[in-house]
Amino acid sequence: MLCRTLGRTDLEVGVVSLGCEHLIDKPKGHAVSVIRAAMDAGVNYLDVFWAQPGIRDEYGEAIAGRREEVLVAGHLGASCQDGQYARTRDLALSEEYVHDLLKRLRTDYLDVLFLHNCDEPDDYEVVMSQHYPLADRFRQEGKARFIGFSGHNPPIALRAVTSGLVDLIMIQIHMLEHSREGRQELLDACLERNIGLIAMKPYAGGRLLREHASEAVTPVSCLAYALAQRGVTTVLPGPQDHAELRDALSYVDATDAQRDFSQALQDLGTVESASCVYCNHCLPCPVSIDIAAVTRLLDMAQRGAREMAREAYARLTVKASECVECGDCAERCPWDVDAPAAIAEAAEVLE
Repeated sequence: MLCRTLGRTDLEVGVVSLGCEHLIDKPKGHAVSVIRAAMDAGVNYLDVFWAQPGIRDEYGEAIAGRREEVLVAGHLGASCQDGQYARTRDLALSEEYVHDLLKRLRTDYLDVLFLHNCDEPDDYEVVMSQHYPLADRFRQEGKARFIGFSGHNPPIALRAVTSGLVDLIMIQIHMLEHSREGRQELLDACLERNIGLIAMKPYAGGRLLREHASEAVTPVSCLAYALAQRGVTTVLPGPQDHAELRDALSYVDATDAQRDFSQALQDLGTVESASCVYCNHCLPCPVSIDIAAVTRLLDMAQRGAREMAREAYARLTVKASECVECGDCAERCPWDVDAPAAIAEAAEVLE
């Protein structure tokens, strides 16, 4: 398994993680079998937000005797009402369900405790003023190592990032939202502040594979797209069975051609012309400039994170100023990006 460091934490996380959402309501032992198969394949990060007792017991059985092999993320604000999932902002109930999760997982701590599912301004105020102090207390007690923030609204998640209070952000990253307003600003802010970024819903809740599956739109290309976005550490598919787990894990040994998502973006029509998606179809470069990396850093600088972009640029082996202006990259670009002009601008801005 390929691994990356999760932001400012000391956690080394495999690029493909496991969302356990779709393992609920299966025959007894099914979730245990899938989770153990994922762990055997090198998956070392599990997100477990369900509060129903049965599935929590299966989570615990799955990691029994192997707790040190995996990082476990739980959620503060997930509860169970009449046998169904429910989000809650009741502090006592939220605390009760974290203690219940620890008991059923047979562990003393969670590696990550997420402030759960926050997307509205008013709710953000409640979560940060009331639930964050509770999460911080769990951290001080040694029952949570790091605090995360989960949601679906980039501007609200950006507020959590700029608050300086959270270590991690989990938000959906998929091809159908490539141009979603506020997303790039969120990604830049996570990079600038070294906040770990976990990409959930890489298949758009299944829509990409259910409604748009093709030779270009595949599990591998969906995961490759999410992992190519700035600052993303790991992607969190939620397989419901062994076959879907194998589809997700196939990313690890996939070829560059299988990971290519540029045709998928074209087929989906979610990218405007003359917009770089960092797919590297412009390569090879005769002087070995990493054109996608340089363009990504230029975009970051233009969105306001200039110093961080310059620091990252300084670590590149070949600089933009070494461009020989052959023009081959522009001819290869499927998005009609004027790559030589971008490279020249990067040399001006970043050197």
